Amino acid sequence: MIIMKKLTLSYRIIKMTTMVITISMVCLGVIVYIYSKNTIEKQIIKDYNTNINQKVKQIEFIMEDLYLISQEISVSNEVQDFLISHEKVSEIDKTMSYMKNYSYLREYIDSFVLIDTNGNCFWNIFPYSSYFEYKLKEDWYSYDRKLYGRFSRKHVVFTDGNVKTDVISFITDINNINRSDNKIGELIINIKVDFLENLFQENNSEDGQLLINPFNELIYKDYKKFDSAKVNDYIKDIEFQNGGMYRKSDNMVFYKKLNNGFKYIIITNSKIFHDIRLLLMFFVLLTIIISIIIMMIFLGKIISDMTRPITNLASAMERLSEENLKIRVETNSYGEIQILEEGFNNMAVKLEEYVKKIIEYEKKKRDMELELLMSQINPHFIYNTLNSIVYMARKGKNKNIENMTKAFINILQDSIKVTMSPEAMFEQVENEIDTIKSYVEIQKVRYRDKFHIEFFIDEEIKKIYIPKIILQPLIENAIYHGISPLSREGNIIVDIHKDGEYVFISVEDDGMGIEKEKVDNMFIFEDRKYSNSLKSIGLYNIKERLDYIYKQDYMISIKSDIDKGCRVVIELPLVNKN
Repeated sequence: MIIMKKLTLSYRIIKMTTMVITISMVCLGVIVYIYSKNTIEKQIIKDYNTNINQKVKQIEFIMEDLYLISQEISVSNEVQDFLISHEKVSEIDKTMSYMKNYSYLREYIDSFVLIDTNGNCFWNIFPYSSYFEYKLKEDWYSYDRKLYGRFSRKHVVFTDGNVKTDVISFITDINNINRSDNKIGELIINIKVDFLENLFQENNSEDGQLLINPFNELIYKDYKKFDSAKVNDYIKDIEFQNGGMYRKSDNMVFYKKLNNGFKYIIITNSKIFHDIRLLLMFFVLLTIIISIIIMMIFLGKIISDMTRPITNLASAMERLSEENLKIRVETNSYGEIQILEEGFNNMAVKLEEYVKKIIEYEKKKRDMELELLMSQINPHFIYNTLNSIVYMARKGKNKNIENMTKAFINILQDSIKVTMSPEAMFEQVENEIDTIKSYVEIQKVRYRDKFHIEFFIDEEIKKIYIPKIILQPLIENAIYHGISPLSREGNIIVDIHKDGEYVFISVEDDGMGIEKEKVDNMFIFEDRKYSNSLKSIGLYNIKERLDYIYKQDYMISIKSDIDKGCRVVIELPLVNKN
């Protein structure tokens, strides 16, 4: 049982602690999860925006570089002289060589083409070929040039026979530097599409990427993992947008429009956010579980150390309840536990002392019950009573003998009740008065009407309980010590009344009275044997019994004057039958 109590105490503390810690950790985990999820998602979006901005800047840098190159070439003496001169054949190689130098430091440039006002094309790859004169008839030049200006859609050029190259053409007019309104030709710079593709392939291969020219035509596309129909929808959705991000279906679309009308688009699967949430949730959950396990390991040891003194205290209380009053606990703890241990030890000491006192009280109670019986059947009293009966028998007073015998029997019956009844210490006022009247009848025979007694008893207190044999010693003292020595008849008044929560018992005589010194020593016990030889148990025995019954909650007062009489008043608290 003790072990179970220990386990139960530890288990309950650990259980409650685990619940509190688990709830706290789960709440903290939810907060961390939500905060981290939002932070990570924002960071991912930020990274994508940063990436798209970097790519756009690279593309815009290329476009700006193209514009600067075209300006340099257009205003150069070599190109101006070549286009104005009527003797172009002699200047072709020199001019083509000049333009080719620009492509050496720029990997994205495929080739240059000059077009004079007569429609003659001079391609730096094959300066004397008419290939580009036929190319200019295609839509990328004839249609796109009119509609969009500088940049064409993607088209193909062939070099060295069968070598095919995808290019985007940058087209600009060349004016006479001396007459700005005089157009003397055009410059075409062909840009390698594969260079742009290599630039985009630096991104995450899981993402889809698109570069759209101003004609909404795909210059570069890589979206193998995405549905083509959805991609076309995305392109339509952002056709008139300059830049931003939006979610559609299971995908996220990041896009930005370049200054020259091109658009760069990145498409990523929203599953990345789902995967991050799962990973984050797993990490938070694992952290919570590990944290709880670690805390429980340490808390288990701490709780065990904390509950050990309480367990020892419970074990000691268990043995104390089994009447092992000698049990004590070691006070080797601190704080509140030490107070409990010291309190238990003090309680055990006081309990042991209290049990001893109870045993002493019970013994004392039995002795007092025996004394009550002995006070009623005192051999001397019985002797006098029997002598009186013999005397009356000799005189032939049969009726008096009968009355006296009945009174004596009544007293003997009351004495038997003292030892047989559970309420041996108490009696109702009316029953106690009946017993006293029997006692008085006997004493009147003995003292031959030496005294007269009156009873003043309130009707309302006749059923109230008072200690047994509390009146007889007072009346006996009044007769024996107060009235018996007189040469005249004495009077005794017995008054019992209630005032508030107290009963007042008064026995007053007009006898000899008692000297003040004797009154002061009335309650001092001298010799037990001598006390038992008296005709009554006396005032000392009354006080001793009242101390036992009421502790300090009662009062005895004695007022006496020599040759005038004595009055004894006992003040007792009301008690019920229980």
